[in-house]
Amino acid sequence: MQGTGLGKALYAQALTEAERGGTRALYLLTTTAEPLFARAGFTKVNRENVPGAVGNSAEFRSLCPVSAICMVKHLR
Repeated sequence: MQGTGLGKALYAQALTEAERGGTRALYLLTTTAEPLFARAGFTKVNRENVPGAVGNSAEFRSLCPVSAICMVKHLR
């Protein structure tokens, strides 16, 4: 389905739902897609600066390597 716009549509809908639900920021870890997420408005952030609930998630504690880049997108 690559190139059909489906991914962009799903991403837009997910952002809309997150904002509608009161989410103020989205955090992610990536080892390969930093440029893609940067184009989507995410910026790099130090892992030490994420909120406690995010930093205590399984992804941050053990599932993603410490070399993964942490990124955040602040929502309205």
